[in-house]
Parts: sequence; C-alpha cells; structure tokens
Amino acid sequence: MPRKPKPFVSYVKLKKWGRYYAALTLLLGFAAVNSGNNLLYFFLAALLSIMALSGFISYLSLKSIQLSITPPEELYAKTINYLKVKVKNRGFLPLFLIYAKKSDKERVLFDIIPPSGSKEGLLPYFFEKRGYNKVESIFVGTTFPLSFTIREMYYPLNLNLLVFPHIHKIKREVKVENPENTGWGVESSKEGAIGDFMGLREYTFQDKISRIHWKKIKDEKLYVKKFEDENFQVLSLDISSNATEEEIEKVASLAVHFLELGHSVGLKIDGKTAIPPDSGIQQKIKILQKLALLGYES
Repeated sequence: MPRKPKPFVSYVKLKKWGRYYAALTLLLGFAAVNSGNNLLYFFLAALLSIMALSGFISYLSLKSIQLSITPPEELYAKTINYLKVKVKNRGFLPLFLIYAKKSDKERVLFDIIPPSGSKEGLLPYFFEKRGYNKVESIFVGTTFPLSFTIREMYYPLNLNLLVFPHIHKIKREVKVENPENTGWGVESSKEGAIGDFMGLREYTFQDKISRIHWKKIKDEKLYVKKFEDENFQVLSLDISSNATEEEIEKVASLAVHFLELGHSVGLKIDGKTAIPPDSGIQQKIKILQKLALLGYES
C-alpha cells in the first residue's frame, strides 16, 4: 500500500528533459573528475547552480500559496462537476504556472498570480457515487521556472460533499401511467391564460388588455379573469426505500424533468409522503437531497 504524502510537504519529480539534464550533469561531473579540467568544473558548477536555483524557486512558489475550494450548490454523480478553486499569492513576487489537480485529467492551471493577489479557476471533479463523498485533498504543483521538474505539494481539504444521483436527459415526452398514484389530473391552482375560470383579481400592467373583465369595474379599479393553467400538473413520484441505483436515478431524472417544465412535484417513499408537491429550484434541491441519501440514512 503506497504511503500517504505528508501535508504541505512538496515532492520533486523529474520530467523527460529533466532526466536528460541530470544525465548530462553526471557525465560532465565524471569527465571533470577524471580529467581535472577546470573548464569542465566551471560548466559543472553552472549546471548544478541552475538546478539548485530552479528547485529553490519552485519551492518558494508553493510555500507562498493559500488555497480554498468552494463547491457548487448542485453536485451530481457520474458527471463532471466543477469546483471553484481560489489560489492566493501570499508572497511579494508573482507566481507562474501554478496548477491544482485531482488527477492528470482533472486539473486547472493558473498562468500568472500577481503579488498579494489571487486567481480563481474551475477544477473538474468526477464523483462515482451519490451520497456524501469525502474530498480529502488535492495536489498543488508547478513546473516553473525551467519545466525540467514537477514540484507538487499534498494539500489537505477534508471536505464532505453531498452528491446528487446521476440525472439522465429525457428527450421525449414522458407518458405517465396510473394517474391516481402519480397525482396527474389533480386540479391546479396555478394561473394560466386559458382553462377553467378561477375568479377575478385586480389588473396589473403585465396583464393583456383583452383579459380585462369590463363588466366588473369597482371603485375605478380594473379586474381581469383568472384561468387555470391547463398544462400545469401536480405529481407525486413514489419510490421504494430499497430501490436500486437505476430506479433512484430514474426518479431523480423524472423529478428534474417535470420541475423544469414548471410542474409541481412531490416525493413519496414506500407510499408515504416524504416531500409534499411544490415547484421551483428549492423543491428540486429538496427532492435530490432526499434521493441522494436514500438507503444511507439510519
């Protein structure tokens, strides 16, 4: 089992050209020792000085970093998410070619960070499963100044993030069966332009003149007719507490789909109401949070 890196301790790895540089330095060192040529010693000293200076600059660059991560409000499993990474330069010199990464494919690069300044970027992050996921750490590194070496530092985070189920894109119209169980056909209280007459309300500037009820003029006020929105529906999606991952993803996808269409959606677990029907972004968050923890709750 590989040993866990120490936090805030940097490690150096040689890149391809760095290995060539190190090999050239060793060969030049052997030649200088065997020949006793002062010129070779001079070149050897120059190569070693450049290597030492490069390592010292990269070390100072990472020591000057202060990093913070802000996750988005919605994180989804089996999907590339983007965490906002903020890197602050605490030093008095600019920093170059600083990157933060989870893996070689999931990384964000900051080209220049000014002295006492900061920069933000989006770090791609992939979560395998729903529920609470721990983000224990990321790696911060740089190839500056000569790109012969990679100096990386293990940066602990200890974040515990709630990840929602994977959402499948629904491209076709969903036909709902058993309307008694799903809530389809329940009368709507949402106002529309056509549908059953609901009553009157006071006129506003957003209303069309054609909707004014001219027979009802009282105290010099205008009133408009209210109609039910025929397309608006109230649904309750039912799921078992022992549902499979595929079933959870399906219910989550349906909930997001219908909420985006403007319908009112609720959630039942084993036939019992867990979340009453409602609409809007906050309702979507409530349903996805409940589904994210389904089966994990004690």
